[in-house]
Amino acid sequence: MRILKRTAIVVAVLLVVLVAGGGIFLGRVVTKERVVAELEKAFPCKAEVGAVSASVFALPATVTVSQLKLSPLNPEQSKAGLSIEQVSLKIHLLDLLFRRVHVNQLLISGVFIRDEISKESNSDFSEMLGQSPPLAAAPVPDAPTVATAPQPPVAPPNDTATPTDEATPPEPSEDTPPAIAIDELLVEKLGLHINDRKNQKRIDLEDIRFRLFGVDIDRSNLAAHNKCSVELAGNAHIQDRIDREWVETIKAPFSATGTVAPFDPATGEPAPDGSLVLTIPKGAQLDGVRTVGDLAAKGDSGLGKVKDFLGIDLAKVPVGGVLEQDLKANLRLRKSHLQWEEDTHMSFPNYRFTMTKGSWLDNEIENSRQEIVCRPSADMSKQLLDGISQRLGKDLASGVQKVFDGGDGQLAVRIILTGPPSKPSAAIPPETLSKLFELMSGGLLQSILGGGKK
Repeated sequence: MRILKRTAIVVAVLLVVLVAGGGIFLGRVVTKERVVAELEKAFPCKAEVGAVSASVFALPATVTVSQLKLSPLNPEQSKAGLSIEQVSLKIHLLDLLFRRVHVNQLLISGVFIRDEISKESNSDFSEMLGQSPPLAAAPVPDAPTVATAPQPPVAPPNDTATPTDEATPPEPSEDTPPAIAIDELLVEKLGLHINDRKNQKRIDLEDIRFRLFGVDIDRSNLAAHNKCSVELAGNAHIQDRIDREWVETIKAPFSATGTVAPFDPATGEPAPDGSLVLTIPKGAQLDGVRTVGDLAAKGDSGLGKVKDFLGIDLAKVPVGGVLEQDLKANLRLRKSHLQWEEDTHMSFPNYRFTMTKGSWLDNEIENSRQEIVCRPSADMSKQLLDGISQRLGKDLASGVQKVFDGGDGQLAVRIILTGPPSKPSAAIPPETLSKLFELMSGGLLQSILGGGKK
């Protein structure tokens, strides 16, 4: 989500400010006035800080910022806001001598983010932060002005090197950001509220715990130093506007673990690329309020054709429901592109959904291709088969049942969703249609298409 990416940039700028004050033992002191000034310099908003404290002679050194708040310059026209109860940084100061930022722990607790998205897709939070500075342009912590630090020894030539050995990375220049190692970055008690007027949604994330550990980033050699591990847990609540009322469609605790490469090695720009395992436990509510017809794009004729052609009214099939088994999804994230690496099974009261391997969605470009296999329950299968019999007759219904046989004698309806993830178009795969055309050949097919069985 863009809002979390921008929040990460705020944290990155704050980290730079605190790290740049690592020369406190040489006379530079991190004050709340300086933190406020640097944040307001980086972002076109109002910054407030309750207190800043430092313990320089501890190992590692500690800097703590309390009651940090970012708010819009014109609060009457914006409902955005960011507040953090405490930011505590524990850092190894001596590593700064070698242009290396080594953070023992960065603890961020009591975070609340508020945003409102207009019908024109304008985000109050994004406007509050303005054109966020790219991380590549963030100020680099100054090395302390002391006697020249001893240089690391130069490795002797490797006489045993072969043409297949990796090339030695280039020497970092003065403009190269320092290498970063973070033992642990922990965000606790994070809450997020988004009022999305465009899509008529209210999104609340509660009790979020986000942990990064084993962070190893060197912008001068991203091929070898560009990784971190991720843990995420929390609760999601989403309300949708249905028939002029707000209805809770998502109520689900979740957790995720994985590894991520934060930067693109080719460009050096932030572009997360990683693998995640997402788990949602049994009992979570994943919609079940709306139907396939409710979610289909306006003017989409695909569902109507399925009903006219086969007698199957997919428009009335409920989407989701309460999970009857744990959901586990293996996902690949590349920037805003999310792809399913394995089949993901979702068991609901009326059917079992399988999101097939290779399905993807991309909110950045508002496009998707999701291939879903729906295995209806016994009751729903009977309803669907009755519709086919009424439309095509029992003989052809038996043939159609074979086309949709999932291999275990039960129906398995394969559906392809394409287009914007919030309003996709639904269709039956071409290979399934080919089998149906083969089954219903000649004049009989024309009879069916022209009005069905009399």
